[in-house]
Amino acid sequence: MGSLTTPSPEAQTAAIRNAYHDAGLEPHQADFVELHGAGTVVGDALEAYAAGALFSQNRDGREILMGSVKSNVGHGEMG
Repeated sequence: MGSLTTPSPEAQTAAIRNAYHDAGLEPHQADFVELHGAGTVVGDALEAYAAGALFSQNRDGREILMGSVKSNVGHGEMG
């Protein structure tokens, strides 16, 4: 799935994998992930699911923390 108004979990996962590869790291090495959190029901759910699936691989029982400051604070209204 994916369109101008709906994000693509596959594309997000590929972009994250590529960024980690370019940095010489693996996603399972992360301890915390900051999600974009646009505040949409569909987009936030797709992003969280894709990130959870990607970052949960090969963790050997280590937890991963995920959050989204923007979803809680906004784009800059509080900044």
